[in-house]
Amino acid sequence: MKASASSSDATLVAFDDGKIFGPGPQNVRAPARAAVCFVGAPRTFVREYVHGSILAAFRPAVGVVDFFFWLGEESGQGAVNSKGGSYEAYADRDLRAAVEKFSPVSVQYNGSTRFRLNSRCALSRASAVHYDRTNQSVVARQWETMAKMKLCYEDVIKEEVRRGTLYDTIVRIRPDLAFTRALNLTQVLQPRHPSFPSGQAGCKRPCTNDHMAFMPRASASAYFTMSDAYMYCDGPLGMSTEMHDIPHRIFRSPQSRIHEVKVSYALVRNEGPDCERAGRLDATTRRGYSTSACAACKTFFAREYGLFGGPRAAQTCRASW
Repeated sequence: MKASASSSDATLVAFDDGKIFGPGPQNVRAPARAAVCFVGAPRTFVREYVHGSILAAFRPAVGVVDFFFWLGEESGQGAVNSKGGSYEAYADRDLRAAVEKFSPVSVQYNGSTRFRLNSRCALSRASAVHYDRTNQSVVARQWETMAKMKLCYEDVIKEEVRRGTLYDTIVRIRPDLAFTRALNLTQVLQPRHPSFPSGQAGCKRPCTNDHMAFMPRASASAYFTMSDAYMYCDGPLGMSTEMHDIPHRIFRSPQSRIHEVKVSYALVRNEGPDCERAGRLDATTRRGYSTSACAACKTFFAREYGLFGGPRAAQTCRASW
């Protein structure tokens, strides 16, 4: 367990000056503490540039951020994402070594949240169709992720009980992404409203990015326990089963209205960073595509890690939806 640091004896740096993981111009007082939940299948998290970029992004907040992991059942073999893409195997020891770099408060490896049909719950037709290219229904695929979020949240609560104090902010992050610019830690660790990254997702309005979420403590319970709506449903399900849509259903009041924040990152597939997706500046319309944002993403990985065949080749981007 890491030693604690209070808001009176720690500062963190907010980055927003265009320098990649360099010191920013603005010092801000540190929040009391934040919990960061990594939820999902590890996939490419074992790669040095993936977990390394996340460590670098949160490094200025060392001492005021605690990390929690709830990683899906995978064991490094035969992993397949919802798009049908497979991932190369990795050794369990390599995954554990990567996770230990975060000095986590709690870790769950190969956690299983198998979907169980709630026969008392009446779903819409849209919830029963297959999700992307999987053989699972939308409700089954989405619920399994939401259930992992709740389990990680319960680990956070246990730590709050042990310490006798609440976190100010609880963050959720997919483990298979890499940051291309340093985080504005003031925005993501001190949100006044439920906040999500802008762009990257592709869905119909209303829509939120489901790769990350930055929750004030007062909003965290509603977000991290959204799986309960289906689990305890008895009759028609009065909400969507899509994680893109649910936040707009549960955060309706002016005090909890959703905010979008700029976060520069890429999901990392087996073949490498999905920078084409990074060009989606608006999650709900194809008119918001930016080839320059895609090129900047590719240029970063080409310069820092030798990917995409070098900086010149990295300039080639095409709109992807």
